[in-house]
Amino acid sequence: MINIVVWDGQSEWQPGTGEAVLCPAQVGIGWLYDGSDFRQPPTPEQTPEELAAANMAKAASEYERASVAIVALNEQIEDADYAGTTEVDVKAELATWTDYRKKLRAYIKNADGTKPVPSAPIS
Repeated sequence: MINIVVWDGQSEWQPGTGEAVLCPAQVGIGWLYDGSDFRQPPTPEQTPEELAAANMAKAASEYERASVAIVALNEQIEDADYAGTTEVDVKAELATWTDYRKKLRAYIKNADGTKPVPSAPIS
């Protein structure tokens, strides 16, 4: 797709050169047309810098998520609230989330988003 022209759908109009093809509203410049169907252009690959920034943002978000999980588990232990579970299981889950948060803290401190973000615990 090289160009898009907004047409009122009623008046007579023809392009000076080439051909006019009626397309759905979501089609834009860069879309592909094979003579019968429109296809969205492929998503460009992220640059190494974009990927590193995305990894660092994910690590920060995961760090916050781990912190929330740790607070909730600590409160569960403080309240001795083990309905549907055991103290041993809650403490094991707390240790898993704490270890994960330590890995994330080290990842963030290292500031190297080119490496993969540590894997989250399976909930």
